Amino acid sequence: MAGDWIKIEHALPHKPEVMQLAELLGVSNDEVVGLLVRFWSWVDQNLSPSCPRVWGTFVSIDRIVGRAEFARGMIQVGWLRLEDGQVEIPNYEHHLSQSAKQRGVAAKKKSRQRQNVSRSKGDICPARTGTKTGPEKRREEKSNSNQCSLQNTGSPETPEASSGSPPEEAANDPVIGTVRCDGDPATWDLRQSDLDWLAKRFPYLDVRQTVNEALAWLEADTGRRKTARGMRRFLSGWCGRQQDRGRGRKDSSHGPRRPDPNQTGRATF
Repeated sequence: MAGDWIKIEHALPHKPEVMQLAELLGVSNDEVVGLLVRFWSWVDQNLSPSCPRVWGTFVSIDRIVGRAEFARGMIQVGWLRLEDGQVEIPNYEHHLSQSAKQRGVAAKKKSRQRQNVSRSKGDICPARTGTKTGPEKRREEKSNSNQCSLQNTGSPETPEASSGSPPEEAANDPVIGTVRCDGDPATWDLRQSDLDWLAKRFPYLDVRQTVNEALAWLEADTGRRKTARGMRRFLSGWCGRQQDRGRGRKDSSHGPRRPDPNQTGRATF
């Protein structure tokens, strides 16, 4: 049928969420894309604006795509909600609904019309103008611009470890410890903002203790070392797995344990 299709972006294999899912599941980015197509096809067949939720469990969703831990990974990257046996897809109306498909078809049609007009005027390859003719700018891209992402580098939610930070910035974001890495640069500075970022993503976890365990695991074998660029993604994945397994939880009787913001010395990892 004409309506039996879903939107897939050209950049999907390289999205930070796809890369994080690949690491969590231990598969390639291309395999994750295949799992997502299978899952979103099931969503397209079973959810609608009039029925935005459907029954489901971790096990049932994993069976749909044929991969264990897929549902937990989708929740961790923010592409799935699963509460009280109810499956819900964030931004479903904007991406998978019938109106979203109609908008996608209309945008593609307009783009082709502009190309045909340009060719009719003798242009083999239409020149770029100041007007963008590509697909609509998605709402979540605007909202996510101020949220954490493993690939962003400028916002407080995604702290960037840099040895060239201004003095006033370094004073407000002290280095907690230095980790030996593979490649260039050979070290990576763990900063207070990194711990704060992880604490927001994993509120039920004792982040300081869990990070210490992760770094100790790295130091135990030099073959396990990560690149400086991949350290934040590694720590995020480690904390996510520990939280899902119920390990490293905070002692609720004493309140959350956080690093001392006044501590400026370096911890030993």
